[in-house]
Amino acid sequence: MRLSKLVRGVMFVTLIALVYIHLQMQIYHLAYLGQEKKDHIQRLTEANAMLAYQILELKSVHHLGQRLLASDQPLRFRDNQSVIQLVTADVTAQEEPAQVLRKADQENSLLNFLTVKAEARNHPPEERNLFRILGKDM
Repeated sequence: MRLSKLVRGVMFVTLIALVYIHLQMQIYHLAYLGQEKKDHIQRLTEANAMLAYQILELKSVHHLGQRLLASDQPLRFRDNQSVIQLVTADVTAQEEPAQVLRKADQENSLLNFLTVKAEARNHPPEERNLFRILGKDM
């Protein structure tokens, strides 16, 4: 009887040792899988960086210029006589009605003593040519 208790104890310890070894093997296996995934992510990140660099290089002005020159297209720069210039009116030249200005002054009457007011200037807009075509003023 005593021998059977000893055998059962040894078998139990052996079983616990086998389970422990199996768990340790699983831990190492998962650690290796994690390391492989980490290496794979690192390779993908480097490949992504290289592809982003290549895309930026293909978009670069130098590359596009080399491609245009290599295609032997008859390109030339435009001279000043073939450029049309449009001149628009200044945004600051638009006048606000005096009524709106008075209303704004009334709303801020409490803070008026704290600010320095600039005098409103009412200059007529400069006369300009709207179009200058082929180097001739119209």
